[in-house]
Amino acid sequence: MCELDHLLAGLYHARLYREQTLAGGGTVCDYWFVGDQEQKQV
Repeated sequence: MCELDHLLAGLYHARLYREQTLAGGGTVCDYWFVGDQEQKQV
């Protein structure tokens, strides 16, 4: 189930960083999303 998260992040123009998940045996679900494009100021 967690592998789908990377695909979905790409659809939202973001990159998913994840150290561990509960489903993978981790003690916490540790993740964050970072946009894959810079914001341009107008």
